[in-house]
Amino acid sequence: MASSNTPEKTAKNSASERFVSLTDKDVERFVEAEANKNTQRKLHSDIVSMKSFLPNENKTRQLQDIPPPELDAYLISFLLSVRKKSDDEYEPTTLRGIIASVERYLKNLRYICATASLVQRSTVELFERYLFKQISQFRDETVDQFVCRLRQQAANCDFAEFGDDHVRINR
Repeated sequence: MASSNTPEKTAKNSASERFVSLTDKDVERFVEAEANKNTQRKLHSDIVSMKSFLPNENKTRQLQDIPPPELDAYLISFLLSVRKKSDDEYEPTTLRGIIASVERYLKNLRYICATASLVQRSTVELFERYLFKQISQFRDETVDQFVCRLRQQAANCDFAEFGDDHVRINR
């Protein structure tokens, strides 16, 4: 007599027993519970800073209620003008982190446009080029170290559209 538990049937049963059904709400709760507390703190701090920067007429509006082109203009102005409490400029990586915080915040609120288009590629490139133009050689920095820093920032600027000849180091 053939066994009713064929290998194929047993595999199907054990696979279906291994997984439970989850709703989107279950997944959302799990993600929220596991979110890094420092990330949440930074996101909150960045959003408070961004909201305090908005012109007076927009202070009552929520970021997610501002149309993408207008929000994009505010974001780039904010990034170019924000300073540390010591009045020093933030490092480019910190500014990119602020962009990521704003994108994460808006994504969580299901913002009306895809977060990838929030800061349009051309705007990011303009910002990266601005940072590139701000680079100057440190007193104790060798020429090779300076050139290395320039190349690292140039990689973020998408100078490829101009060809390799566009970025030259004049000695």
